[in-house]
Amino acid sequence: MGAAHPATAISLSRTRRGPRRAIAVLAGGVIALVAAAPVGAGPFEKGHFHDAGEEVFEDFCGFDEVVHSFDVSGSFTGVTHQPDGIVRFRDSNHGTESFFNPETGRAYTHTFTFNGRDKSVTDNGDGTLTIIFQGSGTDKWHDGDGKLVLRGSGMFRDELRVDHNGTPSDPTDDGEPEFVRNVKPYQHDPFEGRDFCEDFLLFTA
Repeated sequence: MGAAHPATAISLSRTRRGPRRAIAVLAGGVIALVAAAPVGAGPFEKGHFHDAGEEVFEDFCGFDEVVHSFDVSGSFTGVTHQPDGIVRFRDSNHGTESFFNPETGRAYTHTFTFNGRDKSVTDNGDGTLTIIFQGSGTDKWHDGDGKLVLRGSGMFRDELRVDHNGTPSDPTDDGEPEFVRNVKPYQHDPFEGRDFCEDFLLFTA
């Protein structure tokens, strides 16, 4: 089947992409922003979000359609650091997602908590920023009976590069962060080498 297990599909990847584009990424959810001080003086922005609903995945794990439900809540803060005026973000989120087997009606359910932050942000002098992003969290997967079947936890660091569009101290016009390399791998990862579709069928039989 060859499908990578989406052990951190929401918790980690949402945050890897999101901190420097939080407004755009979370615009589809329920979001509250608090205006903050001007660039160069402490807090830049902060907010929280709640995103819930369901969607249908077509041609998924051998089925024509699979229902995926999700409920995610979180918050983020951007703080301007001196003397360079560059904003560093931190965020946290937690939630649940479920994949429903259309033949059995049973769900393969993922619950997670996650915290992430820009450990360092460097202006490269060429129109880009290098971000060392650090994240940590816990992922738990339950079978159709609610029994815990897989658990992952730990911390990772990734190096990202982002185009700051000529304004290194203003993240609102940054480009999409580009993954460069994994600096420190995710620890205690029981999902490595597993096939998600095989697990989905096994745990919802």
